[in-house]
This record gives sequence, structure tokens and C-alpha cells, in this order.
Amino acid sequence: MSIICKQHTKQLSINIASIQHQLNSLDCGLFSIAFVTELLYSNYALNTNVRFQIPQLGPHLVECLEKGKFDPFPKIEKMPKMPSNDKVVKFNVFCNCKLPGCIDDLIQCENKKCSTKWFHVVCVDKNKANEKWLCDTCKNNI
Repeated sequence: MSIICKQHTKQLSINIASIQHQLNSLDCGLFSIAFVTELLYSNYALNTNVRFQIPQLGPHLVECLEKGKFDPFPKIEKMPKMPSNDKVVKFNVFCNCKLPGCIDDLIQCENKKCSTKWFHVVCVDKNKANEKWLCDTCKNNI
């Protein structure tokens, strides 16, 4: 993900937008499809004030599937602005792949001056990932 986003820092920040939630435990799939469709039609501009007409979500999905084309889901036109509870979650990223990891799947380069320090075991040659290990960059610079 961080490679796709051209992330070159030690942390990956993910914004979790406060959006409308389903009122029961059955509609989460409908809401997911409705929000993805909304994102696609708005060219990925997330409007956190979008409120869908809940009773019409199911019938609209069936209609879209029957005609083989997704149209925006019915929305409530006049809604007061909802308070924002947006959150930013930050993950430390490691390795050359710049993805998060937990301590169990990481190996540390033994070079104290290594700029990356930690690597995912699956990203390096596991046979060479023993107690004393150097990443390819440090190995090539010795």
C-alpha cells in the first residue's frame, strides 16, 4: 500500500472517515457497495455527509444487478451536516516494501548504520535470515 501511495516515510497514515453506519447487522454489505459506488461516481472524492435512503438500498442493488450496471444509490438530499469523528491511524512501516509488520515476522539487519533496520522475513531469503544477518544493501556496501 505504501508503495502505491509513494510513501517514503517510516509511517503510513490512514484516514478513517466518519460515515453513515447501518442500523442493524444485516446491511453492512449493502452499505459497502453503496459507498464504493459513491466513491467511483465521485472520482474518489469522499463526502462524509452522504446519507443513503436505507429502505431503498436493497431494491436498488437488485435493480443494478439485473441491468448489469451500477448507478449511484438513492440518497437523502437535505441532511444537516454530521459532526466529524474522523480518525487518523498511523502504522510504522518496515523493509524495502514499506508495509507494516508485527515483531514476529521481522528480522533486523546487524549493521548498526542500516537506514531500514527491520525487514519482513518473507521479503528476504529465509535461508539467510539467521542470527547474524545483513540486508542486501548493507551486504553490497561492505
